[in-house]
Amino acid sequence: MAQKSLIQVAGGIALFAAVWLGASFYLGRNAERELAERVQKTETDCGVRLNNLQQQSGLLSASGTLELQVGDLCNTDPDGKYWVVADVQYNINHLILPGSVMRFNWTLRQRPESGQGGPGLQFSGSGHSAFSGTLFSEIASTELSGEADDASWRVEPLTGRVEAGERSLNLSLQVPRFTARGDGNALDLQGVGLQLNLQDRELGLGSSSFTIDKVATGTGSGERLAVASETVRNGDRIDAKILYALGGLDAMGYSARDLAVEIAVRGLYAESVKTLAEIARESKSFRNLTQEENKRYRKAVKQAINRGFSTGITKLSGSVGNAEQQSGLNGQLTIEVKPNADPDADIQLAKMLQSSGQVSVTGNAIGEEQKNQWLEMGVAKAGADGIQAGFDYSAGILKTNDRIVEEPWLQQTLAETDAQINRFLNEADSAAPAAGLEHVIDSPTEAAAGDSAAAPPQAAEPEPGTPAEPQSVSMVGRVSYSESGAMLESADGRRLYFAVDSEVGQLIVGLCSEGETCAVTALVDGDGQIKAIQQLSAVAAAEPEAGAVPAVPAATVNVQPSFDCAKAASKVELLICGSHELAAADAELAGLYHNAMAAAADSDALVAAQRNWIKTVRNQCVDEPCLAEAYRNRIAELSH
Repeated sequence: MAQKSLIQVAGGIALFAAVWLGASFYLGRNAERELAERVQKTETDCGVRLNNLQQQSGLLSASGTLELQVGDLCNTDPDGKYWVVADVQYNINHLILPGSVMRFNWTLRQRPESGQGGPGLQFSGSGHSAFSGTLFSEIASTELSGEADDASWRVEPLTGRVEAGERSLNLSLQVPRFTARGDGNALDLQGVGLQLNLQDRELGLGSSSFTIDKVATGTGSGERLAVASETVRNGDRIDAKILYALGGLDAMGYSARDLAVEIAVRGLYAESVKTLAEIARESKSFRNLTQEENKRYRKAVKQAINRGFSTGITKLSGSVGNAEQQSGLNGQLTIEVKPNADPDADIQLAKMLQSSGQVSVTGNAIGEEQKNQWLEMGVAKAGADGIQAGFDYSAGILKTNDRIVEEPWLQQTLAETDAQINRFLNEADSAAPAAGLEHVIDSPTEAAAGDSAAAPPQAAEPEPGTPAEPQSVSMVGRVSYSESGAMLESADGRRLYFAVDSEVGQLIVGLCSEGETCAVTALVDGDGQIKAIQQLSAVAAAEPEAGAVPAVPAATVNVQPSFDCAKAASKVELLICGSHELAAADAELAGLYHNAMAAAADSDALVAAQRNWIKTVRNQCVDEPCLAEAYRNRIAELSH
């Protein structure tokens, strides 16, 4: 009986051993097959390729070699194509143990470049594979050094570890010291580290950092240099940020402390990012797109923009100076693209974009003369402890340092950018250029300062039967699309007409929907038809700020100023044309200026003074009270 039990136990052990060894053998063969498949999949990759796999299989072990290539491998130019070419040797033990499915060790040796002697990079490591499929490996390198002429370099041995799962990757590398000397220069880096922690390699979700504890050169030194990034997913959105930081820097008599710049992108539509990542991987970084991939690519880009996102500099801080003077720096910049209700609609940055930014400088590192120049130029304004500057763009209105800037180029640039983006996104199957802003007339510039205060020459009367030339008209009106035609209608019932399928119509349709309000300056014929756009912007539904007076056509003014209100383009000119008192003041000033020119011994000086007043006084105003005071003072000056 005891013998029978012993036989049963021995049989059980033998069966268990057979299953154990069989499973080890089976998993080992699977691992070898998976390695061969992975090598084959990299044959057309543009960044990293594995080639020439040679495997020798044993019962419970395997060994082999392969070639590793890193570089711009899809580049047809051989120069710069290969960054690193190395030979890899490995040994694998497939016997299943309680803590691992297999164990392995490996070595990597870089092939010397043509014409260069000496050893290249050499790495080695050992690790294991867990039952979950995650690979773990330690990493180490030999010390590297070299010399050429009077130059030399040395890298102390690297250490680290890597953990790779199905979707995740954790990597940690440390180099104690790197030095390079030659040509009278020296570089010493201490405490170099790289950390990578990815939870989703496909979307790039995770964090990374590159740090250097100390930096020393022949001209200066620094400490705590860091570049860190983080990408996370919040619902259907992806947020990413990257931080550049420097704890201290001393060079050539100047110093910097606690410098930091953080750049962020928030609210990117995750599905678009995923689609773009898939297409980039399959097409080798968008190099080889099929027609279907081309359409998917453009649709993903359009939806990423139309779903809305924000970007900018979320942090700008630090101090700079020398032994006697120090200044602090703080600032931020935000650019936001508001979401569109229709994610497949054309891009409308002119309507969806808003932005703001501020920067302040405190301390005494900037000289008083430089500060005063910036203040006089309007680049900055005085703050509590220094100077500051800022801007804000929203609802088509740009402000710098709390002053409205009347520059039509911004809206025109955004509209032109929209046209170019939409042309690219909508014409995946055609190389023919789409109708854009090539024929939009640039907004008229303000008349020369010396001439704007003089009576304009009278236009010649058109010959009988000759159609009247289109006139420049400014109006704020609500957009209406109907079977009888499209038009802009102002609050007092005046109308401007346009054809929806024309270039003019496409610009208006792209910016203002049915029932929305647009501000337009355009060339209009005698029948009220818009022939060309000079300025175009959407008007927010909110109440306008003080001084934000909409464009008013000349027909509402009884007293004509010194210039033609039909050609008024800037905000100052439109304010004058919209006010009886300001128009009268401008006409009075024009008469005084004309008389002064006739009696002046030095007319050039008078012209220069008048131009300077218009540029630095009148055109800086943003409301009627400011203009009234400016004209009152200038009239008093010319009256004496």
